[in-house]
Amino acid sequence: MENLTKLKEEICNINLLIKTLKWQNHDYDDYLDYRDNPDFEDRWLIAKNDITTYTQKYKFDIDDINEIEQIAFNEVYDITLNCDLAAYVSDDFKLIAKNFISGQRNSFLNNMWDIYRSGELPR
Repeated sequence: MENLTKLKEEICNINLLIKTLKWQNHDYDDYLDYRDNPDFEDRWLIAKNDITTYTQKYKFDIDDINEIEQIAFNEVYDITLNCDLAAYVSDDFKLIAKNFISGQRNSFLNNMWDIYRSGELPR
C-alpha cells in the first residue's frame, strides 16, 4: 500500500500548508453552507458512489482507510477547532484514499486532492 503511505505523508505536509495559510481564524459557516449546496454535494455524492462501487471489487485493509480519515479529522480539528469542517475534510480524504487504492483516478477527487495540496478548501 505504497500509495496510502504516500497519502499519509502528504496529509502531514498539507497540515504545514494549512497552518501557514487561510484555515486558521476563519469563519467556516459559509464554506460548510457551500458544501451543502446541491452544486457541490451532488458532484461529491456521484464521486462517492463511483468510488464505492469500484472499490467493492478490491480487497484492502479498511484500517488503512480509517487511519487516513482519522489523521485528516484530527489535523483539521486541531487547527480549526471546527468539528463539522473536520468531518467534511476527513470524509473527503476517505474518498481520496479509496481513489488512490483503486487506481480509478476520479477527476472530481483528483481535483479535490490537488486543491487540498495547495492548502485551499475545495470548491
